[in-house]
Amino acid sequence: MRMSGLSLGSIPPLGIPFRFFLTAPWFGVLAALLMLVSGPELWTSRQHPALIGLTHLVTLGFMTMTMLGALFQLLPVLSGVAVPAARPVALLVHLSLVAGVLLLCAGLVFGAPLVLVLGVPLLVLAFLGFIVALGTRLVTKLGGGDSIHAIRLAVVALLATIGLGLYRVLAYYWPLPSVPDLAVIHVSWALLGWVLILIMGVSFQVIPMFQVTPDYPSWLTRVLPLLLFAGLLLRGFVDMPAVAGGLVMVMGVAVLTWAGFSLHLMRYRKRRLPDMSVRFWKLGLSSLVLATVVFGMVFTLPDAERPVLNSGTGLILCGVLMILGFACSVIMGMLQKIVPFLAFLHLQRLCESDIRAIRSLPNMHVIIRPQYSTWLFRLHALALAAVLGAVVYGPLTAVAGFVLLLDFGWLALLLTRAALIYRRTRHGIIALQTDRAG
Repeated sequence: MRMSGLSLGSIPPLGIPFRFFLTAPWFGVLAALLMLVSGPELWTSRQHPALIGLTHLVTLGFMTMTMLGALFQLLPVLSGVAVPAARPVALLVHLSLVAGVLLLCAGLVFGAPLVLVLGVPLLVLAFLGFIVALGTRLVTKLGGGDSIHAIRLAVVALLATIGLGLYRVLAYYWPLPSVPDLAVIHVSWALLGWVLILIMGVSFQVIPMFQVTPDYPSWLTRVLPLLLFAGLLLRGFVDMPAVAGGLVMVMGVAVLTWAGFSLHLMRYRKRRLPDMSVRFWKLGLSSLVLATVVFGMVFTLPDAERPVLNSGTGLILCGVLMILGFACSVIMGMLQKIVPFLAFLHLQRLCESDIRAIRSLPNMHVIIRPQYSTWLFRLHALALAAVLGAVVYGPLTAVAGFVLLLDFGWLALLLTRAALIYRRTRHGIIALQTDRAG
């Protein structure tokens, strides 16, 4: 494992990221239950309330919850600058995000405007708390190289996503000027800006670090996130179809370049032992490539030439590939590495005052056993295939919902078990040190 350039002295308390990590999978469980209850009609329209609610349970409840927790951890380690008042800010962000996502999705699914209105301010509070705490550090000169530059762009994309989402909600109640393709622009900033650019920036650090691969070339780490961000920005102001099409093609090439190069790097990793996190990355990157290809077909070919992939079904398939196939796969894979690493690192630091206590430390493979990660990968791959099948053939929805429930439920159990092992070991070390001191 390569840890050069990391400021481990700035690492925040473990409870900060773990709070987010342990909560996130349960929103995936809720999404699976909603899929089971909704049935095949879930896929009849992109505007179906249950589908919109399910999407936000996964994107906000699982993906964004995990990503915010990771940033509370990652930014100080990359930059060497601690987040001010990290504990109370993280608690505020976490509680506001949990309540906001639950209220927002309930309002969307049940058509309850009052519940929806209650959820939006809580989400705004969560994101503003996060942006004020971390954004004030991101605008200063920091270490961390191109990863920090990509994170800056991702946070700006998050602001755009929040603004567009807020505008959509307000438009339900007030006669605001209509914005063409507002839903598409909102989704684009969320998935390509906030999610993809952030994962890009994180990959520049974690793939070489955990997989011991060569570094990404500097031209790629500097150019691709900026190219994606600029494409999204220009796309929002361009009405000419030819120019808009050109921007979409440029962004598609940027996405495929990063995905292809990441897969290429993994072929040269120095750690040759089987590693489930690599399989998650490969599944995620392959899903991203497939999503780009499917979107290209929907964008360029008339419906008559792709009867199965009509505009509605094709875009839903793109969403499933981007959200469940790409983002969730990568996040699940990174959690298999990050959680044991952080738990072991904090336990090791606890032993600094008594070196003999190091013998009490569990191996990282004990914190999350490889065979458990293997089952998680199998469940997740099966869930992805089942959901894709359900989009095309509705009667598979019950099967897809059940497998998705097992997928996120198993992840929740793995992370809870890891936290309990950490807690038990920590208490044992403290008790041992107390006995020796007495």
